[in-house]
Amino acid sequence: MKKNLVRIIAIIFLLVLIGFEVKLIWKTKTIKANEVPKEIADIFMTIKEGTLTNTTATIIINNENDNIEYNNNVYDAWFRIDKKIIGKWRTLKETKEKYSSIDYWADPNNKSELNFNWINKYGELKRGHYRFVKKINNEYIATEFTIE
Repeated sequence: MKKNLVRIIAIIFLLVLIGFEVKLIWKTKTIKANEVPKEIADIFMTIKEGTLTNTTATIIINNENDNIEYNNNVYDAWFRIDKKIIGKWRTLKETKEKYSSIDYWADPNNKSELNFNWINKYGELKRGHYRFVKKINNEYIATEFTIE
Protein backbone atom coordinates (compact mmCIF):
# COMPACT_ATOMS: atom_id res chain seq x y z
CA MET A 1 0.00 0.00 0.00
CA LYS A 2 2.80 2.44 0.92
CA LYS A 3 4.68 1.60 -2.30
CA ASN A 4 1.63 2.44 -4.38
CA LEU A 5 1.12 5.71 -2.50
CA VAL A 6 4.78 6.67 -3.05
CA ARG A 7 4.48 5.84 -6.75
CA ILE A 8 1.31 7.90 -7.09
CA ILE A 9 2.96 10.88 -5.34
CA ALA A 10 6.05 10.53 -7.56
CA ILE A 11 3.88 10.42 -10.71
CA ILE A 12 1.92 13.49 -9.59
CA PHE A 13 5.18 15.32 -8.84
CA LEU A 14 6.56 14.46 -12.29
CA LEU A 15 3.35 15.59 -14.00
CA VAL A 16 3.46 18.92 -12.15
CA LEU A 17 7.13 19.37 -13.06
CA ILE A 18 6.47 18.55 -16.71
CA GLY A 19 3.51 20.93 -16.73
CA PHE A 20 5.72 23.70 -15.34
CA GLU A 21 8.34 23.14 -18.06
CA VAL A 22 5.65 23.07 -20.78
CA LYS A 23 4.28 26.38 -19.46
CA LEU A 24 7.79 27.92 -19.63
CA ILE A 25 8.26 26.72 -23.20
CA TRP A 26 4.78 27.96 -24.15
CA LYS A 27 5.79 31.49 -23.04
CA THR A 28 8.83 31.42 -25.35
CA LYS A 29 9.58 30.85 -29.00
CA THR A 30 12.32 29.09 -30.94
CA ILE A 31 15.30 31.14 -32.09
CA LYS A 32 15.79 31.13 -35.86
CA ALA A 33 19.20 29.92 -37.08
CA ASN A 34 20.09 33.35 -38.50
CA GLU A 35 19.24 35.04 -35.17
CA VAL A 36 21.68 33.08 -33.00
CA PRO A 37 24.15 35.42 -31.27
CA LYS A 38 27.82 35.10 -32.15
CA GLU A 39 31.02 37.01 -31.62
CA ILE A 40 31.76 40.10 -33.69
CA ALA A 41 35.44 40.97 -33.98
CA ASP A 42 36.47 43.63 -31.45
CA ILE A 43 32.91 44.35 -30.24
CA PHE A 44 31.89 43.14 -26.80
CA MET A 45 28.75 43.62 -24.76
CA THR A 46 28.48 43.44 -20.96
CA ILE A 47 26.10 44.48 -18.21
CA LYS A 48 27.35 47.33 -16.04
CA GLU A 49 28.03 46.08 -12.54
CA GLY A 50 25.32 46.93 -10.03
CA THR A 51 22.66 47.86 -12.61
CA LEU A 52 20.92 44.53 -13.21
CA THR A 53 17.42 44.05 -11.78
CA ASN A 54 14.53 41.86 -12.90
CA THR A 55 13.22 44.79 -15.00
CA THR A 56 16.26 46.88 -16.00
CA ALA A 57 19.98 46.86 -16.84
CA THR A 58 22.64 49.16 -18.20
CA ILE A 59 24.34 47.55 -21.19
CA ILE A 60 27.89 48.49 -22.17
CA ILE A 61 28.93 48.01 -25.80
CA ASN A 62 32.71 48.14 -26.22
CA ASN A 63 34.21 48.70 -29.66
CA GLU A 64 37.93 47.93 -29.40
CA ASN A 65 38.69 48.38 -33.09
CA ASP A 66 40.59 51.56 -33.91
CA ASN A 67 40.37 51.29 -37.71
CA ILE A 68 37.93 54.09 -38.57
CA GLU A 69 37.39 52.85 -42.14
CA TYR A 70 36.41 49.43 -40.78
CA ASN A 71 33.98 50.85 -38.24
CA ASN A 72 30.53 50.83 -39.70
CA ASN A 73 29.06 49.32 -36.57
CA VAL A 74 25.46 50.48 -36.44
CA TYR A 75 22.77 49.42 -33.99
CA ASP A 76 19.39 50.72 -32.88
CA ALA A 77 17.37 50.47 -29.67
CA TRP A 78 16.02 46.99 -30.56
CA PHE A 79 16.84 44.18 -28.16
CA ARG A 80 15.51 40.80 -27.12
CA ILE A 81 15.87 38.59 -24.08
CA ASP A 82 16.39 34.83 -24.31
CA LYS A 83 15.99 32.35 -21.45
CA LYS A 84 17.80 29.06 -21.06
CA ILE A 85 15.19 26.33 -20.53
CA ILE A 86 16.19 22.68 -20.21
CA GLY A 87 19.62 23.51 -21.65
CA LYS A 88 18.36 25.37 -24.75
CA TRP A 89 18.01 29.08 -25.45
CA ARG A 90 14.49 30.28 -26.21
CA THR A 91 13.31 33.83 -26.96
CA LEU A 92 10.82 35.31 -24.51
CA LYS A 93 7.51 36.27 -26.09
CA GLU A 94 6.92 39.98 -26.02
CA THR A 95 3.89 41.49 -24.35
CA LYS A 96 4.44 44.73 -26.27
CA GLU A 97 7.25 45.81 -28.56
CA LYS A 98 8.44 49.35 -28.03
CA TYR A 99 11.75 50.61 -29.27
CA SER A 100 13.09 53.60 -31.06
CA SER A 101 14.19 53.42 -34.68
CA ILE A 102 17.11 55.77 -33.97
CA ASP A 103 20.46 54.38 -35.13
CA TYR A 104 23.55 54.46 -32.92
CA TRP A 105 27.20 54.04 -33.88
CA ALA A 106 29.74 51.96 -31.97
CA ASP A 107 32.55 54.52 -32.19
CA PRO A 108 36.13 53.27 -32.65
CA ASN A 109 37.94 52.57 -29.36
CA ASN A 110 34.90 53.68 -27.44
CA LYS A 111 32.18 52.30 -25.25
CA SER A 112 28.50 53.12 -25.18
CA GLU A 113 26.30 52.76 -22.10
CA LEU A 114 22.61 52.21 -22.77
CA ASN A 115 19.88 51.88 -20.15
CA PHE A 116 17.17 49.32 -20.85
CA ASN A 117 13.85 48.78 -19.13
CA TRP A 118 11.99 45.68 -20.34
CA ILE A 119 8.96 45.81 -18.01
CA ASN A 120 6.64 46.87 -20.88
CA LYS A 121 8.15 44.42 -23.36
CA TYR A 122 8.54 41.28 -21.20
CA GLY A 123 7.35 42.08 -17.70
CA GLU A 124 9.43 41.16 -14.64
CA LEU A 125 11.92 38.37 -15.25
CA LYS A 126 11.62 35.38 -12.93
CA ARG A 127 14.53 33.38 -11.52
CA GLY A 128 16.66 31.88 -14.26
CA HIS A 129 19.56 32.25 -16.68
CA TYR A 130 19.06 34.78 -19.48
CA ARG A 131 20.94 36.55 -22.22
CA PHE A 132 20.46 40.08 -23.52
CA VAL A 133 20.70 40.17 -27.33
CA LYS A 134 21.39 43.15 -29.63
CA LYS A 135 21.78 43.37 -33.37
CA ILE A 136 24.83 45.15 -34.77
CA ASN A 137 25.38 45.25 -38.54
CA ASN A 138 22.82 42.47 -39.03
CA GLU A 139 24.71 40.21 -36.61
CA TYR A 140 23.46 39.30 -33.14
CA ILE A 141 25.65 39.60 -30.03
CA ALA A 142 24.71 38.70 -26.47
CA THR A 143 25.69 38.90 -22.85
CA GLU A 144 24.43 36.39 -20.30
CA PHE A 145 23.05 37.09 -16.83
CA THR A 146 21.22 35.36 -14.01
CA ILE A 147 18.20 36.54 -12.03
CA GLU A 148 18.28 35.05 -8.52
